[in-house]
Formats: sequence, C-alpha cells, structure tokens
Amino acid sequence: MNEMIQVSDLKKSYGKTEVLKGITFQAAENEILGILGVNGAGKTTTLECMEGFLNYESGSIQMHGSIGIQLQSASLPSYMKVNEALKLFANWKKASVPLNLIHDLGLQELKNKKYMELSFGQKRRLHLALAMIGNPDILFLDEPTAGLDVEGRRILHQQIRKLKQAGKTIILTSHDMSEVEELCDRIAILNHGKIAFLGSVEELSTHVGRCFHVQLTTQTGELNYQAENLQDLIQIFEDCLHKKLELVDLKINRGTLEEHFLKITKGESQ
Repeated sequence: MNEMIQVSDLKKSYGKTEVLKGITFQAAENEILGILGVNGAGKTTTLECMEGFLNYESGSIQMHGSIGIQLQSASLPSYMKVNEALKLFANWKKASVPLNLIHDLGLQELKNKKYMELSFGQKRRLHLALAMIGNPDILFLDEPTAGLDVEGRRILHQQIRKLKQAGKTIILTSHDMSEVEELCDRIAILNHGKIAFLGSVEELSTHVGRCFHVQLTTQTGELNYQAENLQDLIQIFEDCLHKKLELVDLKINRGTLEEHFLKITKGESQ
C-alpha cells in the first residue's frame, strides 16, 4: 500500500513534561487510522504536530499530499453565513466549492443561514465540507460526530466512507468506540506518550488475550461467564446440561473494543 503519512520517533515536551516519548506509525492511501487515548495520553498533541500547529523537539513527520483539517464547533464568526464560509475557504485554497459534497451533506438549503443559527449537527457537516475544499489527499477528523443524533451520525459516516473509497487517507479521533470499530481500518492507542498498540481491532483482540465472554439466556434469567479456552467453554455447557437449564439465547464474543482499550491503557494486557 502507498504510505501517505510516516511519523518516526516523534518527541514533544511542554517545559519539563515529556508528552510524546518517541512515537512511530504510518498511514496508507485509502486507509482510516483511528488515534485513541485517554485524556492526557498525547492524542491532541500528536494531531497538532502533524497539522503543523505545534513544533516538536525531535523525530520526523512526512506527509505526501495536501491536507484538510476539520474545524471545531466555535471556529467561525457567529454572523458568517454558510455560503460566505464556503466561498472564503475556496478563495483561501484557490479552489472551487465541492458542489457534490454540498449536496450530499444537505448544505444547499442552509447556504443563507448564519453560523450561530445552525444546529450542532449542521455545523459538523459544514466543517467536513470546509475541510474537503481543495480535494485534499489527507483528512484530519477530530471527534467528527460528537454530540450528533443518530441521523447526523449516519450522514457523516456515509460521507467518511465515500472519502475512503475515493482514496483519501483519514486520521480520525473519537471517544465513541463503536464509531472507531465501524469506520477504522487500524487503530493506534496512545498511553503515557507512547504507542501501546497499533493494528486492527481483530489484532487487538489477539494482543489483549483470547478470553471469551459467554452470555446465556435461560427461561429463568441471564448468566454470564468468561472462558480462557475451548475446554472452559465445554465445561460451561456441561454445567448447563447438568443443571437442566433450558437455553433461550446464546452469545459468545471476545470482548468489546472498549474493554480491550481499557486493558491497554490500564496496563493489564501484558
């Protein structure tokens, strides 16, 4: 795969506090990479170094192509109209307004509305459109659907998938683990200024452990077990037969992304 981003041994400090302690990762063309981390892990610092907003002490960041950055909620003047914001960014980037994206994001009917009159979801859609002006190769999306309702999330998720299909490289941060699992090809988990894990969600399950979560629903209630191996699973079912429990439903999984994330950040995965 064609690598669009290479971050090598990146280090950043604020005074005597070392925030990034030599992180290294890559992101490829047509890939969505999720950057995860608890508050203070170095996630925002990493993004701001990559976006060019922060200087760093050592290491290197190489990006092959133009970038687009999603704005945050209070980033535009309250009285600026949607159409004015689109034209301003188009002039700034010496590009045209992406009419197909404006249509897909439902911004056409909002063009004469002032920024302060937009709902939170409408603002997030506008921020994505502004980031896409100039057709950048690399997109930085910071909490793209935070605070949105189900329909707003659906619209933005649909557009993010389209951008990936168009070959864009997307760096995405989110506290919504279901969103990360649904959208991201790989995830990088930052912990205390270092990358504690880099890979797919499936690889994370293997990395953390092969503990199976078993949920049995019987006519008398719900039973939950954990199994380390096949023998443990067999023992659970033998116990059910011995107790003559009548099963209504059965679910077996290897834990959620959120559970694996917490194990990594709490140092329980070793």
